[in-house]
Amino acid sequence: MTKLLLALAVLLAALPGGAFAQAPARPAAPAKPPAVSDTLTEATLSKATLRAMYDAAKLPTELDVAGNLTIKVGAVTVYVLADQDRIRLMTSYSFAPRAAHPEQLDIANRINDGYIMVRAAIPPDKPGTITIDHYILVAGGVARAYAVAVTRRFAAVVHEAIDAVDTERLLQ
Repeated sequence: MTKLLLALAVLLAALPGGAFAQAPARPAAPAKPPAVSDTLTEATLSKATLRAMYDAAKLPTELDVAGNLTIKVGAVTVYVLADQDRIRLMTSYSFAPRAAHPEQLDIANRINDGYIMVRAAIPPDKPGTITIDHYILVAGGVARAYAVAVTRRFAAVVHEAIDAVDTERLLQ
C-alpha cells in the first residue's frame, strides 16, 4: 500500500502545475456603478421617479398646467398620480353636449360591468365628463417593469372599452 501511495504522489507531482498548485488568481471585478433600483417602494415613489421610469420605457411624459404627470400611450393620455402607497392611473373624457345624464351613467355602468381592470365614474363635480382609473399598489415594493406594463395595459383596456361601449359616439 505504501508503494501505491508513493506512485500516486509521483503521478500527481508530474501533472502540470503540480497536484496541489493553486488555481490562477481571478482578475478583480471592475467596480460597478450604483444601479437604480428596479423596485418602486413607498420611500422612492415620487413624480420625479415615475417620470424617469416612464422616460426610460420610451413613453413620452409631460407635465400639464397643474403640474400633473401625463403620458401618452397610443391614443390615450394617462394621468399618473403618485400617492403615499399607490400610483393612480387616470384618464378623462368629455361627453358630447347631446349626451343626457342617463346615457352618461349607462356608458360608465357598461364599462364597469364589462372591464374588471378599470373603474369608470361620472364625477359629480365635473358634469359632462367620465373618469376612468386604476390603482397600482406599491406597498412592500413593486417592479418598475410591472408598473410600466400595467400602465400600457390600462391604456389598451381604456381604448378597447371606449370603442366597444360608446356605440352612440357620445364621448369626445
